[in-house]
Order: sequence, then C-alpha cells, then structure tokens
Amino acid sequence: MKPILALIITKQGALQNGLLALLTTVPQISTVLVAEDADSGLRMLQDHRPRLLLLDMDLPEDGPQAILKQSKSETLHISTIALVDSEPQREKAESLKVDGVLFKGFSATKLISTIEEVVEQ
Repeated sequence: MKPILALIITKQGALQNGLLALLTTVPQISTVLVAEDADSGLRMLQDHRPRLLLLDMDLPEDGPQAILKQSKSETLHISTIALVDSEPQREKAESLKVDGVLFKGFSATKLISTIEEVVEQ
C-alpha cells in the first residue's frame, strides 16, 4: 500500500488531538493534516488532495455537506470516514455517500480497521 496523506476536519479539542496522536502511529499514513473548520478544510482538500478524510459531522451549519460534496467530486475521490454522535448524523452521512462511519467513542482498533477498509475500496 502506498503512503497515505490524511486530513482531519474537526473542531479543536480532545477528538482532534486523539485522532492526530493515533494517526501519526499508523505506518501506512505518511502525513496528517488538520483543519478546524469547513472553510480551511475545503481549501486543504483542494490544495493537498488527501487520500483519506476523517470528518466530524458535528461541524456548524452546512460544513460537512459542502466538504463531502467536494471530496466526492470527479476530480477528487477521497476515501471518507464520518465521525458521528447520533443515528440521525449517521443516516445523514450515509446519504452523502461517505465510505465509512464511526460513532464517537470508537476504539483505536476500530478506527484502524475502518481506515484499512475504506482506503482499499
């Protein structure tokens, strides 16, 4: 598997810090970028073209929808994992064609297995 550039888009805090710490230990992931809001996330998608996106569906307003629309465009098909708090968020994420969904509070093992599943699709 070739090295993976990953982008985390989530508000600053424990979730972001935990994801960053964990992803930097995964051998297949060469670089981890972080955006704290939808606008910077959209810019980073276009500028860096990551292979993997971890997106907090709890971002304000229509941020997650705009990000997912961009990540699934024909020029940028990015493997995307949505991080959700509730069943309605999961349903929304799946309707937006994410590649994987994790309920917040997931284990490190579950995150890594989900990453492996979505990047191999």
